[in-house]
Amino acid sequence: MNPSANHAGNESLRDAYARLNGCTPGSFERRMFVRCVSTGYRPLAFLLIRLVPDWFSLDLEVLEDIGRSTRLDEVRELCGDFKVGVRHRPSFIRDTLGLRTSGRRVFAIAQQILGQRPSS
Repeated sequence: MNPSANHAGNESLRDAYARLNGCTPGSFERRMFVRCVSTGYRPLAFLLIRLVPDWFSLDLEVLEDIGRSTRLDEVRELCGDFKVGVRHRPSFIRDTLGLRTSGRRVFAIAQQILGQRPSS
């Protein structure tokens, strides 16, 4: 079944993700963070996002904005903030170790959930 088939046109990515994954909308940012880091870092990300969430404040801020999106073009634009966008702040954990949200993974999930709906 196409996940976007039952998706209301104005439902946010956060709400649609929660509906499709059986979780609360409030858990969207942390779940997406863990799901969208490099596979080898997921266990560490799962632990660190709970212990020191401030280390990943940029990722969580961007994911919060992405969660409010209702269109893929919004998501695409916001995904750039993870690596080089205006909100990017240098960080040893994110830039050197590579423990950060992958904009490509976020966008791929958004595509599955929001589908190819028109942006109007």
